[in-house]
Amino acid sequence: MNETLHWLRTAFTCQYIALEECEPFADRIKSIGKMLNRMMANASSFCLPNPYRA
Repeated sequence: MNETLHWLRTAFTCQYIALEECEPFADRIKSIGKMLNRMMANASSFCLPNPYRA
């Protein structure tokens, strides 16, 4: 997520995109990062047990 935010900010700094375009993307990226962190913290809720592990 940090790499994506970096390139988004770089695009803004280089004036490839306007702030009005940058902010919604940055907010969405942060939101997705939070969702992924919650999923990793509760992986057992999202993953089935591995039938090949003892």
